Amino acid sequence: MRRIVLLVSVVLIAAACSDDGGGDGSPAPTTTVATTTPSTTAPPTTTAGDIGPVFIGGNDPAIALIGRWDTTDPTAPWAGWAGASITARFEGTGLGVHLAGNEVDELIRVVVDGDVLGAHRLLALANEAEDRIIPVVEDLDFGWHTVEVVKETRFADLTFRGLTVIGTGELETLPVSDRRIVFYGDSNLAGHSLISERDEPDPLLYGTYFGYAGITARMFGADFHNISWSGSRIAQVEAVFDAHDREAPDDAWDLSQFPADVVVMNLGANDIYGPTKDDVMADYLSMLDTLRAGHPNAHIVIYNAYGWAPAEPAGYTHELLDLWDDDNMSVASFPWVFEQFHGTEYDHGGMAMVLADHLEWVMGWDAAEQDVMSGFGRDGDLANGSFENVAPFGGWGWRYYNDPGITRHVGDGGAYDGDAYVTLSDGASIHQPTPIRPGQTLRVEGFSRVDEPGEMIVTIDFRNQTIYSDPINSESTFLPNDLKVDLEWVDFGVFAVAPDDENVWHARVTFTAGDGATVYLDAVTQTIS
Repeated sequence: MRRIVLLVSVVLIAAACSDDGGGDGSPAPTTTVATTTPSTTAPPTTTAGDIGPVFIGGNDPAIALIGRWDTTDPTAPWAGWAGASITARFEGTGLGVHLAGNEVDELIRVVVDGDVLGAHRLLALANEAEDRIIPVVEDLDFGWHTVEVVKETRFADLTFRGLTVIGTGELETLPVSDRRIVFYGDSNLAGHSLISERDEPDPLLYGTYFGYAGITARMFGADFHNISWSGSRIAQVEAVFDAHDREAPDDAWDLSQFPADVVVMNLGANDIYGPTKDDVMADYLSMLDTLRAGHPNAHIVIYNAYGWAPAEPAGYTHELLDLWDDDNMSVASFPWVFEQFHGTEYDHGGMAMVLADHLEWVMGWDAAEQDVMSGFGRDGDLANGSFENVAPFGGWGWRYYNDPGITRHVGDGGAYDGDAYVTLSDGASIHQPTPIRPGQTLRVEGFSRVDEPGEMIVTIDFRNQTIYSDPINSESTFLPNDLKVDLEWVDFGVFAVAPDDENVWHARVTFTAGDGATVYLDAVTQTIS
């Protein structure tokens, strides 16, 4: 296993601040260093109102452990799968968690008082010390606070030995959710390169809290388990579907401790290279039998992406509805409209949007507003066409947000619609794809202006479902901006018709600033008919 970094401290990776999944600007990554210190191994005597370090053991019943925690030693439970969490409500001003890794560094995310978009990430370094404290929050106003510590990745098994509270030492028992979802998947669910638009493999860019499992669960107020890793195949996940950890397939976790209402299986993408469709279907049927035995009352959703390869399982998983005799199962799919293999946070926001719609239908649950913006448009429209929203890592749904010459402006009074707009300078471009069928007409409208004479190029191209393939055809419209030099916003509209080619499945809209021009862009909409 690759070590993430070799240090002797805990590193704060990033803090994301926003008000509604959009906020008033892209969050600026920060890096600070917080040293670790040994704790007192025995709890000091305290009285109500004392402010001091109080040790609370990891087996305290008021501490909520969600995930497949091994409690063989109740004073030192451990977890391997990503998404496992520790939550405590305490009276005081600060909190540290006692965590020990097993030779590999691990990322954790800390959520204070339900501030999801203000959550920060820490690097929990590999160590064998039983009394290592990670100071996750400090300098709060004295009072009652809720802190959730989430295991972001599955690089290491983490052992939890307790909390050190700066406060009275009093904990309040938290209510238990009455909804439970178990996710099984591969690199998509594992959050591979979740905070990179370009599929960068750096482990520091992995994460699951803002992956679609976490987003969807929060929309329904559900607890969840995330059983996934990069490169996994159906049969491999089936072999460890009830395990404490991937490396210990025979160490079964008692599934009755977490009776699932919903099971989501997002697998099959890694199974198409070599096996035939019949082979893959046989693996699906075998895993469905295994899942039903382990989750007898759960509604099982087979959830796959479509639009990334001609042999993709989403093209035939609907056949399982007839082949597997079980009425408590459904199939759903989401578009793989991002070209760099793995989705980033706002792509996962789109996956969560599609899955939440499906669960509202099959389960009758009502979804709350999602806390991470969706990079998928609805009903043929574009996502974030007025650029109001931003994902926690900084991207806003149009690739690539941090390329030279691309700037999102917020709150300066210059927007046509809302508070935000985008400028593109001297050849810079942004684009967004959308599913489309052969022969359909795509129309794009919006508002633009320039600082001085120039032009904006709007390109609409149509593509097949093979990742990295060239367009089937492409049409560009050059919009002169001479009338916009006075800084007035002027509306524009362009359209193109998809080729009558059975291989067409998505269109990509690209806006480009002409050489030497700075183009202002806002209120972009799209219709498909």
